[in-house]
Amino acid sequence: MTEKDIARLRLYNQHVSHQKFKTPAEIVGYLGAVQAQDYAGAKWA
Repeated sequence: MTEKDIARLRLYNQHVSHQKFKTPAEIVGYLGAVQAQDYAGAKWA
């Protein structure tokens, strides 16, 4: 398995690379949490 394969599977399994969800908020709601590098980035996400 190549690094590209791993990246593609990760995006697919997190429902980012296909159209299960219509908005970023729906994806975040599905994932339950998001990680950010700083507080402002977390608020924006």
